[in-house]
Amino acid sequence: MSLRSSPARYGSLAQGLHWLTALLIVCLFVAGNVMDDLAAGQKLTVYRAHAVGGITVLVLTLIRLVWRFMDRDRPELPAGMSGPMRFAARGAHWLIYLLMLAITGSGIATLIMSGLGEILFMGAGRPIPDRIDVPPMDAHELFATLLMWLLFLHIAAALYHHYFRKDGVLRRMMPGR
Repeated sequence: MSLRSSPARYGSLAQGLHWLTALLIVCLFVAGNVMDDLAAGQKLTVYRAHAVGGITVLVLTLIRLVWRFMDRDRPELPAGMSGPMRFAARGAHWLIYLLMLAITGSGIATLIMSGLGEILFMGAGRPIPDRIDVPPMDAHELFATLLMWLLFLHIAAALYHHYFRKDGVLRRMMPGR
């Protein structure tokens, strides 16, 4: 399979970045929802992994955006899609990118404003607070919830195209031939 996309399929780089980012986002969402209920030792490890995973998603998202503009031969939306469906598909993809950037930005702001960055990465001898009460944390949680709903719709749309429209949309992003 080619690194670059073709009009028929996404290339291996676009596919790899897509699926790696998807896996990381699911792991981060799960970790974000369980880490407050963990014991102190586990909490530190999971918070640190969550922060590193979030920075990784930021880097992958920036690479994906650069690659999206460099990889010009990617597949078009299927013929026969109505104008509103085309608008929704394009808008959803850009909103996913925007939310990934907003989540990582609000996560970094939370690390800085709450002092968590010092605790997690600079050896500050303080425990992780029971409640992180800074405004970026509220935004971080809201953006993550919105992203999960949007990803649910994204998956539902891919399955709709695969099983009902049978137009090959899902196969274009699947590894293989």
